[in-house]
Amino acid sequence: MKETTEKKNRNPVISIAAGVIIGLIFKLFVFDAVFISGPSMEPVLHDGQFIILNKLSYGIVIPFTSNFFVRWAGPQVHDVVYYLHDSKIVIKRCVGVENEALSFYSNNGYYVVIDNNTARTIPLNEKQYQRLKNAPKIPPGYIFAVGDNYVESVDSRDYGFVFASQVPGKAACR
Repeated sequence: MKETTEKKNRNPVISIAAGVIIGLIFKLFVFDAVFISGPSMEPVLHDGQFIILNKLSYGIVIPFTSNFFVRWAGPQVHDVVYYLHDSKIVIKRCVGVENEALSFYSNNGYYVVIDNNTARTIPLNEKQYQRLKNAPKIPPGYIFAVGDNYVESVDSRDYGFVFASQVPGKAACR
């Protein structure tokens, strides 16, 4: 009888330790929670909104790096992805993937059309247009990621294409 009582007294400590370990594993490999900072993804995601990031969308990432243990997929058009830029988590929409054609025009403003699909026409300012206009396609291994709020977003139009292997996952809950 005494042995059973001692086991019951140790179980809460073991349970708490197991819970902490499982929680850390989930945070490092499965899900993370972040708050949106800024209006770049409005109207879909709002400043101050809490979202969950799915770290298993494209593979198993080695914690604290941008390398994968195993990678089984890559970002697709329309995915709301996250990646690090200037040491900050950035959340943007993937609007183009590797080898998709880019065509540019300047008619009452500057625009890029991705893969000859007019539904994927992205507005540019003159500086963005000058930076991108000589790119005939999205380079192999890269994506084109922009915020839904084109006016407020700093994205691939400003800092260039995003290396797809640097995109560990996508937004799971909005």
